[in-house]
Amino acid sequence: MLRRLSTTPANPRTVLLAQMIVAFASVVVSAALMIFLAWVVLDIAPPERPLEFVVALVAGYAALLGLGMVSAAVVRTSSAANQIGTLLFVALMFFGGAFLPRVLMPDVLREIGEFIPPGLQALTAAWSAEAGDITATTTGQPFWLQIATMAGITVIASSVAAKLFRWE
Repeated sequence: MLRRLSTTPANPRTVLLAQMIVAFASVVVSAALMIFLAWVVLDIAPPERPLEFVVALVAGYAALLGLGMVSAAVVRTSSAANQIGTLLFVALMFFGGAFLPRVLMPDVLREIGEFIPPGLQALTAAWSAEAGDITATTTGQPFWLQIATMAGITVIASSVAAKLFRWE
C-alpha cells in the first residue's frame, strides 16, 4: 500500500495526518458508544466532568498514537511495528494502573503513571473526583499538567515519526 502511495505526490506528513484523523474518529465514536451503553445498560454514571474527560481522552490517545507512529516509522514491517506497539502499550498500561490498581503501587510507580500515556489518572479524576483522589499520588499532580505532558509527548512523537517516516 505504501509503495503505491509513494508514486503519488502525497507528502508523508499528509499521509500520517490522515491516518491520525481516521484513528481519532474511530476512537471518539467507540468511546462515546461505550460510555452511552455503560450508562444505559449497566447504570454506570457518566463522567462527572465531561469536558475534562474528553480533553484527557483526546490528549492521552493522541500521545499513544504518536508513539505508535514512531514505532511504525522506524521498523520495516507491519508485524514488527505491531509487536513493538503491543509491548509499549502493555508497559504504559501497567504504569497507568490498568493491570494493578494504582492504590497498591508504590508512590514512585504512581508518579510515573500520572505522566505517561494514556493519562489514566487524568481520565479517572475526570470521571469521578472521589476515584481520582483515591488513585492519585500523595503530591497529586494537577490535571492540566498531566494534559500538557500528554500534549508534549504527542507533538514530539508525531514530529519524530514524520521525520523518520519512509515509504518503503
